[in-house]
Amino acid sequence: MVDDAIVVIENVQRHLEGQTVAGTDECVHDPHKATIVAMAEVTSAVIATSLVLISVFVPVSLFPGTTGFCTNSFR
Repeated sequence: MVDDAIVVIENVQRHLEGQTVAGTDECVHDPHKATIVAMAEVTSAVIATSLVLISVFVPVSLFPGTTGFCTNSFR
């Protein structure tokens, strides 16, 4: 989840630094608009990453023994 936050923050920062919006010649200098544009670009990737992490760690945390104990904190 921290990786997703880093991706979002870096994308917002990229827009605020004056780099153009994908597919246009428009620069975004307003923080609110930069956040909206950045989230529109990475929302599907953030959701996909979260679903993959959940689909891996929830079943593994149900394993008995040491493996289940070590991954139990992810539940």
